[in-house]
Amino acid sequence: MNSQSNDLFVSAITIAEIADGVAKAKREGATRKPSDLSAWLHTLLHLYGDRVLPFDAATAEIAGALSDLARGRGLSPGFADVAIAATAKRHDLTILSRNGRHFVPMDVPTINPFEFRLTIS
Repeated sequence: MNSQSNDLFVSAITIAEIADGVAKAKREGATRKPSDLSAWLHTLLHLYGDRVLPFDAATAEIAGALSDLARGRGLSPGFADVAIAATAKRHDLTILSRNGRHFVPMDVPTINPFEFRLTIS
């Protein structure tokens, strides 16, 4: 991932999910977790600030179609996963996620970067 960093993007929805995690941890009275998540969020924004992809009207239209596609297959991914999948589809990108199964019903390419192994010849 480091060698491809300049080609990586982050969805604005991902930023919202992390911020939600910070707020939830604070509300629940945690001390270290909100601080760690907040530091990670600020690092992410520093590194990818100009590569945060918005959720706009065109992406919302794609999200509607993807949500229906998943429902038609008997699955109902949450809004965040649908929005992230739509953002990736709109920009012809592959999602990097540990939770690839969330994106399978929407036919969006997904790679688990924690399972990826680089082989050197």
